[in-house]
Amino acid sequence: MKFLLIITMCSNIYQNCMPPVQVEKVFDSHYECAYQGYSLSAEMIKGLGEKQVNRDKIYFSFSCKEIGSL
Repeated sequence: MKFLLIITMCSNIYQNCMPPVQVEKVFDSHYECAYQGYSLSAEMIKGLGEKQVNRDKIYFSFSCKEIGSL
């Protein structure tokens, strides 16, 4: 099976989320997809900076969508 990583940025302050973004890479396992989901979410939080993340109470969620064999 192959997996697509879909990440969503949300704000607890504004009670909404941006439209989900699909990562272009296709992963060979759920493990690889999940690991990249956590890694990429951490990079994005760091890139936004502590001030903005704290101010807007930003968080990321992700899912790994199974797409079968390609």
